[in-house]
Amino acid sequence: MNFFKVRFIEIDVLQETSNFFNFTIYLGWSYWQFKKYQDLTTAASPATTESFYTEDGELEVNKVRALSRSYAQAIAGIFNNHDLFLITLMFLRLGQPLSMVFDATTARFQLVFIINTDIHQPTIIYINEELNYPQGCDINVTPVNSLTWNSTERNYYEFTPGTLTKNDTEVTILITRKTFNIFQRFWNWIKIKVSFWRK
Repeated sequence: MNFFKVRFIEIDVLQETSNFFNFTIYLGWSYWQFKKYQDLTTAASPATTESFYTEDGELEVNKVRALSRSYAQAIAGIFNNHDLFLITLMFLRLGQPLSMVFDATTARFQLVFIINTDIHQPTIIYINEELNYPQGCDINVTPVNSLTWNSTERNYYEFTPGTLTKNDTEVTILITRKTFNIFQRFWNWIKIKVSFWRK
């Protein structure tokens, strides 16, 4: 099989496998790779099939990108259904989102949850800026102004309720890659050059 075809199949499998966890958001998961010890039970052949490194020691950035996912580390909210059965489930899943989805191909992340304004800690979302959002990210929250956010540390965003946000409001946080079309890139280049000439 062609080397490049194998590489793309591997990345696709990693993305599909990691996307499966969008449907099992209440579980943690990890990826590991056995080292190549010339033992056919612990390593695939070639060694680069499972490894994060090529045979010559270069990092497989596309594999790392496929597995690096945006996710909520802490959620200041709970389910909002007063049905007795669902209240029982709510106690088992306290602080869980209604949905949390990350698309590894586009780096589109969406979190939907019912806010609990009695929780005084922020909702914290991790994103890998270097791999998934190299040109920055756009953040949209609905309802508008229901949350304010800041980033005090690289890759982490903290969201807190706005002053007018009511308890039990369903909130959606959408994070997408910032993209620049060719006109925007050219315009940004001109602005940099003009500001340089003015100095």
